[in-house]
Amino acid sequence: MPYIYAIPSVPTFIGKGMLGYTFGPLRQNIDFYYIEVKSGHDFFMKSRKITRIYYVLAGLGYFIINNHKYEVGPSSLVEIPPKVEYCYTGQMTLLAFATPRWFRGNDVLIKWNPDVAQDDLGFPDEQSRWARIGQLRICGKSVIGAYLRLSQLVWNSLPSSFVARAQGQLPGVSSQVRNYLSASLGASAIGRAYGRHLHAVVNAHSRRSQSFGTYFLRNRPELQLMQHLLESKAVGSDLNVCVLGCSKGAEVYSILWAIRSVRPDLRLSMHAVDTSQEILEFAESGVYSLDDSNAGTVPDGDRTTGKKTTKWNTDRDQVSSIFERMTEEEKESMFDIEDGRARVKHWLKEGVSWLRGDAGDPQLANVLGQHDIVVANRFLCHMRPAAAERCLRNLAQLVKPGGHLFVSGVDLNIRSRVAQEMNWKPVTDLIREIHEGDTSLRNGWPLNYWALEPFCDSREDWRIRYASVFQLGATPNFESSPIHDRAQDSVGVVSPVSKRGSR
Repeated sequence: MPYIYAIPSVPTFIGKGMLGYTFGPLRQNIDFYYIEVKSGHDFFMKSRKITRIYYVLAGLGYFIINNHKYEVGPSSLVEIPPKVEYCYTGQMTLLAFATPRWFRGNDVLIKWNPDVAQDDLGFPDEQSRWARIGQLRICGKSVIGAYLRLSQLVWNSLPSSFVARAQGQLPGVSSQVRNYLSASLGASAIGRAYGRHLHAVVNAHSRRSQSFGTYFLRNRPELQLMQHLLESKAVGSDLNVCVLGCSKGAEVYSILWAIRSVRPDLRLSMHAVDTSQEILEFAESGVYSLDDSNAGTVPDGDRTTGKKTTKWNTDRDQVSSIFERMTEEEKESMFDIEDGRARVKHWLKEGVSWLRGDAGDPQLANVLGQHDIVVANRFLCHMRPAAAERCLRNLAQLVKPGGHLFVSGVDLNIRSRVAQEMNWKPVTDLIREIHEGDTSLRNGWPLNYWALEPFCDSREDWRIRYASVFQLGATPNFESSPIHDRAQDSVGVVSPVSKRGSR
């Protein structure tokens, strides 16, 4: 058991106006936080049983407690007992204690803080019907928690064919036959309805947090579409790409590999952005451990010593190897492999600027400028819906007129609503393949909040609901060319072995 605790390497929680780090877990029934407040706490809240104490290390701001405003500055101490409504606003550095430890169902969210969430977005998503039911407790136990545990047992005990139909998967048959059977089998409709119900409950009840887990070549159809979008680009022209939530760099290098494989003539520049400086430095180094013996866990030695080795960073938040979706040939073409490490080849790392930034920052477009392709994949799902919507609207500013926004791994209701309101044009080439292209997101439905519902082209709005790629603006810089019918089963990425040539 350690006696000394270093600040965690990545934020434990991220809000619209602040981020925080949790130390521990400590041996006593207490939580200790270090909080960097950029503008304030997202929403007004009150605690059921937890007392929170805030100490202002630096900066100025104010707390609103039971509708009274209290100015605070360095050395101010604020105590918030249970059942007292409060929120804070300002630019401050805080230390916070909470006793007893945080537990699910403790926080009651009242309303958005207008100084942080400027838009009138209604109540926080945790106040949805299912979340309010989730606050009910019997003998100290969460009613909705028990229901979800029971539902998980029921779902996992269903026949595999029933689950496959509910998920839109019928292995071994063509997509045309799969679509026909899915539409005609009653079990599929019942399964989808039950799955949608479970997923709605999970979304309302889950505590969301960011993750650095990722994979190289994570979604091959996405990369294939990106290659095809570049077919009409003039030889030797400029291409500007931005990747938000770049994490360990796997997506950045996968995109660079896919583009330079087919268009080495383009003058490619890329911005890679993440909120964590430490993970950016690891991604920029481009060196990964090939030892997957502890994939899915953080090695004990690294946890106790706090030493962040290449293996520790490679395995962080991974449930399986970061290389599991690559062939040996692809590894050899992307990396120089030596002494159990894979080092990204120099020609792939050219033209990349690694920047710490917040995808929800309204000033981001002023800093980065506009791009032909903006990639914002698989991190919006970890935000509360209202925050994700604000962020998605903000990202549109980064796209040049006629450029393309890649945005998978996000609440489909939010994405389709924003796309309709902002007149984004859905790119329907490979629409189903891309939606289903990341097995992590597909197989996690309906029991994980970050998973995607099955593709269903019987819906009238299927084109805009399931599109993961959109063209923005009226004047295209390059046109999407027809690729193939969306029902095609097999897709791939062109190998750089035959296309890249010598470097």
